[in-house]
Amino acid sequence: MVQFFDEIPPFLVDWIRAQQVFWVATAPLSEEGHVNVSGKGVEGTFHVIDNHKVWYEDLTGSGCETISHIRENGRITVYFNAFEGPPRIARLFGKGTVYEFGTPEYNEFIPPEKRKIPILSAWYRQSEL
Repeated sequence: MVQFFDEIPPFLVDWIRAQQVFWVATAPLSEEGHVNVSGKGVEGTFHVIDNHKVWYEDLTGSGCETISHIRENGRITVYFNAFEGPPRIARLFGKGTVYEFGTPEYNEFIPPEKRKIPILSAWYRQSEL
């Protein structure tokens, strides 16, 4: 059953934190562009600030497509699904902001070995049980 929430409920925060893998999806405004979906799965890289805001550590990867899409239009979706226990998925839809390495905003969040921090202000939350 699909449920929608005005904020990320505590039970979903606990479940999200327990997941070992999540996906981030972004897309450019251009019709010639494509949706970019990046799998993420390093333990401890996804963080919940409060019931409306999350962030993840963007480690080294094959490119910066996610970051360029966020800079262009801010749209981002984070997707979680259960690999253990009962079936469940959760999507966080929102607007992203990128904090670059070496900026004061960046330094407030994470250690120096990480590369960028996408911050998502989730404006729409969905869970399917």
